[in-house]
Amino acid sequence: MCYFGMIHVVCHEIFIRCNSKYKAMKETERHLYKSYVVSMIHSAGCVLISTLAIWYVCPGEETVFNSEHCLNTVRHIHIWSLLHTCGYFILDFLVIWFLIKGDTTLDIQTLWHHALGAFVFYETLLFMDFCVVFGTMLLFTEISTFFLAIRYFLYTHEL
Repeated sequence: MCYFGMIHVVCHEIFIRCNSKYKAMKETERHLYKSYVVSMIHSAGCVLISTLAIWYVCPGEETVFNSEHCLNTVRHIHIWSLLHTCGYFILDFLVIWFLIKGDTTLDIQTLWHHALGAFVFYETLLFMDFCVVFGTMLLFTEISTFFLAIRYFLYTHEL
């Protein structure tokens, strides 16, 4: 959570100096703008970690797709990936709930997505079985977040 919180702070300092559109925004709009930047960073981290965990952490030619042992063996990268995402989910939940005060349908969906996602990932860590590995594999789907954020920035900057 601290990592993603620091990204919010650094982004604010950079944008307040270099982004005239950001300067003109209301405080809640600024938080949303920064949230989209942080979501892109989280998305890139998820895709990288998931790719490594799927294709490169098992010995030899094994992958989670061709080795039951690989699929059932929880490694540190799997734990780190879920904790990375849980930290993001919790912080973004707090930003949307308290700073943005989101009440749109998308905000409510995002709040539920983050709350349930963090709960499920923490719950899978209790069992330390194939669900942790599978959860890491599912993080690859966060690649779509990158494109949603790009759409938001294009719309915000009227491009």
